[in-house]
Amino acid sequence: MTDSPGQGPRLPSLKLYEDMNNALSQDNIGIPWTSERETTPKDRWYREAGVKFYPLSFGDMAENFSALVERNLLADMAPIPKLFNSKSILLTFGSCFADNIRKYMAALRRSTGTIHVSEGLNNTFAILSYVRWALTGDDPSMGQWFIKTPEGKIRHYFEDSLQDQVAIYSEMMSAHGFIFTFGMTEIWRDSETGGVFWRGIPQVVFQAGRHKFENSSFEENRDNLLELYHLIRQHRPDVPIIFTVSPVTLSATFRNDAAVISDCISKSTLRTAVDSVMRRNLPGLYYWPSFEIVRWFGAHIETSTFTQFSAGPDGKMRTDSSHVKDWVIEAVVKKFVEHTFT
Repeated sequence: MTDSPGQGPRLPSLKLYEDMNNALSQDNIGIPWTSERETTPKDRWYREAGVKFYPLSFGDMAENFSALVERNLLADMAPIPKLFNSKSILLTFGSCFADNIRKYMAALRRSTGTIHVSEGLNNTFAILSYVRWALTGDDPSMGQWFIKTPEGKIRHYFEDSLQDQVAIYSEMMSAHGFIFTFGMTEIWRDSETGGVFWRGIPQVVFQAGRHKFENSSFEENRDNLLELYHLIRQHRPDVPIIFTVSPVTLSATFRNDAAVISDCISKSTLRTAVDSVMRRNLPGLYYWPSFEIVRWFGAHIETSTFTQFSAGPDGKMRTDSSHVKDWVIEAVVKKFVEHTFT
């Protein structure tokens, strides 16, 4: 290799870069760049055929919100087949958003059922443990199942409970589809047993040093989702399973950080775990973009997708940034019915 005077040895990669640069310049020798000059293929970054771009304009509310969702999101997704009909019975599991799905589907005369458990059943650990118990009658985390009653009392799930595992098993075996809504990654764990609490820990139960707060990892949530899928497949080999992520914000965080940042970390971790599972192309597993519709569209349209004010117990209007507006939920569910029902 020949060295230039006063310079060190030339690296082979530099010659490669020179050749590349010469090739890129061939079409434009002597043609200065101007804003009017027509670009050539060599002026552009490489991209695969069928590349999809982020919308430059979502439109405004003069256009129907459902049309915005269809044009800017659903049209670019892999199509979901027509899985259900008007007589199909779907079971919804998860956060309060799952209850909203059930409510609006009922209004659209679509059959849904919610196996009634605490609203706090919205992390992958809790949902997996409940489904495992419902299908097998046992789960190692059953000791951590605490709920709050409508009267505001904290009780163990099985205390004064009329829930019957046999009846729940029957519901799961007869349903035509399952919708799972996952809401958060923050958990409390029993360090001695490894069990994860459904929600929080009752004050009288909490033991410092034994009960630990954690923000569960991508790997843990991905593995929970995979186990949930395969557990259902052992009992229901062909039933459609829909995963969705709740757009509802965290109401509080135990991380040493702002709740807004913790919410971002929690949702990002959960959404990435769901995506990892979806990319395995498991039979009969589908994703519905509730999270994207509410959170991403909410950043691009003039009207907020979250409720700004609600009436408190005293009748006064209060700021409320955690609940999705009814008309948005209705739009999400209507699009789901349009795409998945005959």
